[in-house]
Amino acid sequence: MSRDPRRRNRNIGTARQGHGRDNLHVVPSSSDQPFHQVLNKPVRFSRTVAGGEIRFAVERPIRGFFHHCTVEDIVRLLAVVPPADWEEIRSIVLRQPTRRQNLLRPVWGRVVFGRQDLDWAGSAIHLDAQNPTEKIRWPISLHPETRLEIRRMAADGHQVVRDRRYWNIRPNSSSIRNTQLYHTLLHEIGHFRDRRRWSDSERYFRRCWRERETRAARYATTINTELRRNGLIPFDRMQDDETMRADGLDPQWFVRSVQWRWWNDNVQYLAPEA
Repeated sequence: MSRDPRRRNRNIGTARQGHGRDNLHVVPSSSDQPFHQVLNKPVRFSRTVAGGEIRFAVERPIRGFFHHCTVEDIVRLLAVVPPADWEEIRSIVLRQPTRRQNLLRPVWGRVVFGRQDLDWAGSAIHLDAQNPTEKIRWPISLHPETRLEIRRMAADGHQVVRDRRYWNIRPNSSSIRNTQLYHTLLHEIGHFRDRRRWSDSERYFRRCWRERETRAARYATTINTELRRNGLIPFDRMQDDETMRADGLDPQWFVRSVQWRWWNDNVQYLAPEA
């Protein structure tokens, strides 16, 4: 019987040799663009803010998800932020992630430097629709920046409970709006402001992720504090159903009020009031 050298390879059938690589949990994409830049028949329109034009793209939410910031909310916040900080922003996208994307890559929002759409060229800020009944779970062992994020989320109205292994964060519509409007949106503006300090995008992205996130978070905290000191934020929810319908939006895409019922640590969601 001839010698079989493969029997001496201890990597056969292990992850080191590639076993299970096809089963990795990745976000699928059927386009050459990143998955978060692929939009599904969004409603598109424009608004004038501080003398400039901001384009909006709003996707229809799937069942259980809502847009928690209205277009009027975003326009009002941009109006009180120094225009020089966000003048490079061309679009605001209220995006609906797929359930798989929401499971594997959940975010409040993200910045996109230079969308490649033919009629939407330019930089954009995305705010993702959220399901207010989904509990967020983070491990206890967090780096300092994430611990600060936990404190901010508690201040925004999220219920934050710690057990032996996890931070359990239970959101509601009001707390999601506070986070996305007064922190996420300002944080992404901070990325634009930070990138302006560099001569090109390559030098900006050459820095480590943590440094870029720290500077954006510092800007968001500073401008948030200044706006609160001047009484410009927070402000009541702004929603005009007639204007929404004129833009082609359905007011039901935007959550109005959410009631909660707690029983044995389970959450039961009741539909928004009509």
